Amino acid sequence: IVRECIDKKTLDEFMDLISSDESFFKTNEHDDRAESHDFMSCKNDRINEIFENISNSLFSITKTTIGKEIYRKISPVVLRYGIGQKISNHKDWDPDNQPYAWTKVDIACIYYMNDDYLGGDFNIIGGPEKENQKVILSYKPVANSCVIIDGDTYHGTTEVSDGFKYCMTLFFSFCPCDKCDKSCYGEKITDK
Repeated sequence: IVRECIDKKTLDEFMDLISSDESFFKTNEHDDRAESHDFMSCKNDRINEIFENISNSLFSITKTTIGKEIYRKISPVVLRYGIGQKISNHKDWDPDNQPYAWTKVDIACIYYMNDDYLGGDFNIIGGPEKENQKVILSYKPVANSCVIIDGDTYHGTTEVSDGFKYCMTLFFSFCPCDKCDKSCYGEKITDK
């Protein structure tokens, strides 16, 4: 967990801009892991500029934190979770259970922009069998903090019970290829 990721003035301006217009967010209907969350789909020039600055800062924080060279693989996205919304337990890289896994995710960074909501806790799940897995670590996100995890860490969130939770997700790989395949990771990538 890294705190105070972005300067407060920049974060406050970004939050004011993205929370001021409902049309900036669209319901995610294509992610079978989501009980429903909204993603930012509309950006104006100022929002885009701040988004890029935050994304670049989080890239640097992640690289420094893990101490290895990393490469951006999937475009960052801003998500909004409202009352009753959460994301189911999942891995960001699980080729055996994700037929759509088209690039390897070695590291995920989840950046929390606000904390003025109830619920929405981040959980790491563990256990020997899927049916017996339990929460082994729970984190109530603090505004302007990020969680950096391995891509194969099983995780999810609890439902938001009041307000809106805003976060940004970024995914990185240790591989510099544009499209990773078996030559990059051997047997870890399936033919799905």
